[in-house]
Amino acid sequence: MPAKPRTRLTRTLPALALAGFALLGSVGCAYVGWHEGGDRSSYDKHVYISTAWQPKTVTLIDTRSGEKIASWDIPVGKQLAMQFYDKLNKDDPVFPTILRYEIMPAGQEGGSLHNSMPAPGPDSRRLDMELRPVPEYPPDEPQDKKGVKPEPPTMSDY
Repeated sequence: MPAKPRTRLTRTLPALALAGFALLGSVGCAYVGWHEGGDRSSYDKHVYISTAWQPKTVTLIDTRSGEKIASWDIPVGKQLAMQFYDKLNKDDPVFPTILRYEIMPAGQEGGSLHNSMPAPGPDSRRLDMELRPVPEYPPDEPQDKKGVKPEPPTMSDY
């Protein structure tokens, strides 16, 4: 039995299908924006979300000297988004990196980072995260008449 002649369509269809699957796979890997835990890439982006039961303080440490460069007490209901841009501050050998950061509403996935500061290079910096005492309520939480925040309800309240 003679072999079927291959037409141009039968040659290009599998190639197009393979290219389409590759494109879909690469799009699925993209996770851009501000997400706690990062965006599944090596862009040196960090997001810390502060909640009533996990109020966070983040500190930037220069590991060469142990000096605290900056510290942020993230308010409850907010998140700290930050990204390091290495080699943008080449004129300063001590702080060759620019850190851009913003405190924004918790869960906000987009937005610009309007604040910036020089920072140590990638081999000379560390971010420390600490939890503050809990519960910590946001500033707009109701308080009773004595200025004390009410306790969360217990099972016996129901």
